[in-house]
Amino acid sequence: MTLDIHGGLKNTAINTSDYIVFEEMLSNAIDSYLIRQNAEKEAPPFSVEIRVEIVSTSLFDDGFDVEICCTDNGAGFGEEQVKAFITKDSTYKDRLKIQGIGKCKGAGRIQFFHHFERLSLDSVFRHGDDIRRRTLNIESATREVSRESFAEESALGADLYTTVTLRRRRTAASIGDARSERGATPDTFSCGGIADHLYTSFLQRLIVLRGLIGDFTIKIASTCSGKTETATIAGNDLPTPLETLSLPLICEHGKGAQPTSTLEITRYSFLASKFPSFQHEVALCANSAIVQQLTKRYLKSASDRHKPIDGNFELILVESPLLEERVNLQRDGFDIPAECGTTEDLDGQFSLDDVIDSLEDYVYGIITPKDFDRDALVRATEVKFGITQQMLEGG
Repeated sequence: MTLDIHGGLKNTAINTSDYIVFEEMLSNAIDSYLIRQNAEKEAPPFSVEIRVEIVSTSLFDDGFDVEICCTDNGAGFGEEQVKAFITKDSTYKDRLKIQGIGKCKGAGRIQFFHHFERLSLDSVFRHGDDIRRRTLNIESATREVSRESFAEESALGADLYTTVTLRRRRTAASIGDARSERGATPDTFSCGGIADHLYTSFLQRLIVLRGLIGDFTIKIASTCSGKTETATIAGNDLPTPLETLSLPLICEHGKGAQPTSTLEITRYSFLASKFPSFQHEVALCANSAIVQQLTKRYLKSASDRHKPIDGNFELILVESPLLEERVNLQRDGFDIPAECGTTEDLDGQFSLDDVIDSLEDYVYGIITPKDFDRDALVRATEVKFGITQQMLEGG
């Protein structure tokens, strides 16, 4: 049994988000702790530490390199975890039936190799009555990983932990992906940037986690030019939803609403004075984590997205059985049509446009700027394009 790294890179599309590796690290850390807590009655409180070092260099096209380390106090890298790591389509986590554990797609670790050339793993785990330490080092030239690729030794008396380290970040130019359009900068990997992304992306899952295990801490530290900044996400500091409700998922092209087709909405508000780097977000979720952002479909202007409404930024999270079933392998979108068919005779699938249209009235009721003047917009549209108000209203 081996993991074919080169085959995985070839057959698993890259998730182009620069934060995907942080998401995978945190998600794996949460799962590992839940496994430990399920096995140990006296497991310590859950903690994760993410450390980032940004180094200026002339060796890379964008002028900097990044090293990332993530340490958690979960169950460690035992035999079952090794089997899952070297199995491309592992169903290990699915079989555990532990509340709160993420659904296993088996492709998360491939994203590590898409984004970085080197991966190392250092873990202390419990093996029966023994405590063992297991390590693994993978270079860009490594083609396959098997059980024999791991080194192992005794670690009696040591605390359980797992540290995953990624080195030699692959630039957009080196792998030819869409990140070249966005252009990652050192600020992308700043403490604030990482903390804000994880906070909003994992908010639903972290709230569920708090209900399962109580308080926890996620520490983030980022060092650049000798200066270190830190941030902490604590379970007890997480907000409560301002509103939760269900909306019907409706198609306007003939299929109508179906009894089981609903969108579950959870809305949060954040004080702009406390979270100045936030913006309004509308996002589709799967497994209580953000997968695809829709904000630009409702607020096309970047200035409007970054402008507080009544002093608050709004976060609207959307979940649905449909989205759970259709999240793609890269976890950056959904395997649903972008647009709806124009007849009733097609396969009856809902589209992304159906989701957006079903949310429209609710979303605009929350994040429409208070100074929005609809009549002025209609007048401007009529002058510029010759479109009358009667035409806009379908008259």
